[in-house]
Amino acid sequence: MSMNLSRLIVSLRTNRNLCTYLIGCVLFASGATGLIGSKLGTDPLDTLCLGILRFLPLTIGITQTLVASVFLGVWALWNRRVPIVSPLITFFFCGSIIDVLRHFDLAGRSGLDPVALMIVGLSLCSLGSAYIIMSGFGVRAMDLIAITAHHRTPAHFWMVKSGLEGIMLLIGWVLGGPVGVATVCFLVVVDLTIQPLIWANARIGITDRGLQGTSLVGRNPSVTTSDSPAHILKHAPPTVEASTLDPRRALPT
Repeated sequence: MSMNLSRLIVSLRTNRNLCTYLIGCVLFASGATGLIGSKLGTDPLDTLCLGILRFLPLTIGITQTLVASVFLGVWALWNRRVPIVSPLITFFFCGSIIDVLRHFDLAGRSGLDPVALMIVGLSLCSLGSAYIIMSGFGVRAMDLIAITAHHRTPAHFWMVKSGLEGIMLLIGWVLGGPVGVATVCFLVVVDLTIQPLIWANARIGITDRGLQGTSLVGRNPSVTTSDSPAHILKHAPPTVEASTLDPRRALPT
């Protein structure tokens, strides 16, 4: 009886994490589609992908998967782990949703003006990113690197994420990808609001298995196997200030 109850609890938790993941993917892809449709610029990843598509007959889903494989390789080398497949699934899934939404021009049919599309798109990207990270499954490849840096260095999560997206933006701009006010707003708004959204959603009962979990970080003397933020703070290495691992640390001081 107790074993069946344990299996039921595990199943419910798994399904809840899967729901969080799927909702996050749909929200982020919808937001990215809105940004593209606004023609005011888009997120750095899609700036890069749309720049690549000017030269190669691919889809956004395939292009995002190729980009993800590069970041995933960096994460695997840093953590000395075999690359995981789930981030590739996320990039292909989200990118393919964008392809479908663009095919039916849902952003254009929404009736929203460009500025409204940009605001809605930024909001959906922020919340979608937070949910994907919190699910602990299929975390986007650049977020994996930022999470590793969050645990192993004094760097803020948003700082590392912004740096990686800045690199994608630069390459995408050189290739002719769309850059505009929405791109700048994405770097400022989305990257700075993901951590507060994770913290806020954790407060209302959604389990954070990504940013505060350690399953996404390889074995390292400075990384504990506990998912508890308090345990992480207690056992933080002396070279890293404990305050830098505070889950509420989202904005620079």
